[in-house]
Amino acid sequence: MRVFSKIAMFCALAIVATASVRAEDGAQLWRICAQSELIVSGTLSVQLNKSDAIPRDSSGYAPIFVKVERTLKGKPAPSLIFRHYAENDHYGVSNKTLVALDGHKVVVFLLSASTDGVNRDWYLAGYREGIEPETNKLTAAIALEVARQDDLLHNWKPTETGPVVRQVHNLIQQTLEQDTEAQAFVRLEALGTTAVPAIIDQMDDRRALAKRQIALRNFSPNRFEEFRLYGPEKVVDALAAILNQITSDDFGFIYNGGTDEERARTVAGWRVYQGVLLHHPEWLVTPVSK
Repeated sequence: MRVFSKIAMFCALAIVATASVRAEDGAQLWRICAQSELIVSGTLSVQLNKSDAIPRDSSGYAPIFVKVERTLKGKPAPSLIFRHYAENDHYGVSNKTLVALDGHKVVVFLLSASTDGVNRDWYLAGYREGIEPETNKLTAAIALEVARQDDLLHNWKPTETGPVVRQVHNLIQQTLEQDTEAQAFVRLEALGTTAVPAIIDQMDDRRALAKRQIALRNFSPNRFEEFRLYGPEKVVDALAAILNQITSDDFGFIYNGGTDEERARTVAGWRVYQGVLLHHPEWLVTPVSK
């Protein structure tokens, strides 16, 4: 697996969210719950060196321990270690924040990455809201939101009908042919936000692409190259990249391929997004078009 690309994407998730997660703010809570593979509450333990700094390995990461008391999403575990990028200029959760939370009850939102398809390392999901002080109000709100998303996914079915569905279907078919794949991706992106529900309806497509390549224009103000280049293996991988390009949201970095489990989690995240788009559009606080 492309673990370094995955880690970089984990650090970049939800970069538009700058405030702490608030239990009463559905616009913040739904997204990080959908992005997280595992959500736990428990006691945080941060190891410090003799200089009262968080020691890090050669890649800049430090292991952070959590004694788990409650699992709010995912498979229960009595304890876990997540990897924290401990460089001082990191844009995510700061070293200062972690040290201040040492020994305290926290809620931790986590994603995993695997280098061999079996052993997994955990990383904080989201941006600065990947770890929060535990409160009864927050854990209750998370439990309700996770249950809401589980119910939505259990009862999910395609929502779109009409010409845009046929357009998306025909363009997906064209991605399976070498001569038409690249232009089909361009046309899918050009459909824009109006096609997002139809793309989500049809994105769980595990057929192999004709060519493992997709180029998307890079709109980042800090870009150092004009295009974002990925190597998706299957249709679902490329559609996840196109949805990210249109909406700026992200529910799993499978743009260069991934495991079946990673693909399933990504599709589930986008289906939750679709439910928000249809029923709670006010929660979409990030721009949905460029």
